[in-house]
Order: sequence, then C-alpha cells, then structure tokens
Amino acid sequence: FNAKLPLIYSPNLDPKSFVKWRLNQILEKISILVCRESELVQFEKLLGLGRQEIIEKFNRLKYIFTIHDRSKIVIHSKDIMTKISEAPAENVVSDKGWFDAFRAGLVYAVSLKKPIIEAAKIASALASYSIEKASSQIYNPSPEQVSLRAFEVKVISKNL
Repeated sequence: FNAKLPLIYSPNLDPKSFVKWRLNQILEKISILVCRESELVQFEKLLGLGRQEIIEKFNRLKYIFTIHDRSKIVIHSKDIMTKISEAPAENVVSDKGWFDAFRAGLVYAVSLKKPIIEAAKIASALASYSIEKASSQIYNPSPEQVSLRAFEVKVISKNL
C-alpha cells in the first residue's frame, strides 16, 4: 500500500450481493470507484443516496467512474461531471475484455500520478487496443502508441 497513491476499487460482483455496512466500509477507504452504470444504480438504492451525495458523504472518495458502454464513460466528482469518449479502434473484433483493459489502463495512469482526466483518456486508449484482437490478452501497445491514441479521446466537462 502506497499512501501517496489513490485507492481504486472496482466491484466485480453482483452489486446485489453487497450489504450496506460493507459497502460503507469500502467507500470510506477508496479514492476512486470504477463501475458499470447498473452497478452504481444498485449502490445508490442500497445506500439511499444519489451519486453526488455519495461523493459528499465519503471524504476520501473523489471520483466515481461509470461505464455505460465503450462509448459512454462518465466521471463524477464533487462539482464536475466529465464525459470521456472511447478511443478510436482500427478494427473492432470483440468487445470482450474492454472493461478490464480500461480498469488496467486507469490503474496504470493513476500510478504514474497523471491527472484524472488524462488517466481516463489513457485508460480509454489502452482499452481500444484490447478490442482489436480476438483475445483481449494479446494486445501489447507501447506507451507511445497509447499516448497517441489518447490524444484523440474527446472530453466534455460540465459544472454541477
């Protein structure tokens, strides 16, 4: 554990299997939550809070990433909602593994202490390479290739 790096959590379970006290424990400790939109909706129901209220209640939690699908990635923070586009892919073979690759790219970029928007762009770019191959584990772009593709990711921010 490195106290200088934010703690990222991404549930890989059915959100209905969470109990309220356990979810509260998790959210008290993390800085970034990365989940599918459907998972966040379940968490909101369980906690009885909206996404902005969740961010306000848990002091360490700075960002909630919701993934609707490849083309709709949203970052919720205290005062701003940011939409990130998917990075362009040359030839989409399979969506399998996209979400895992996105999470890996986000962890990688955050570990390099990139600003959160830049980290999201890198994550989207890395994930775009994963869908160009039949197996999501045989892509291996260089950091330079990922950075070039991240440059093409569009960002739209809106003050709340």
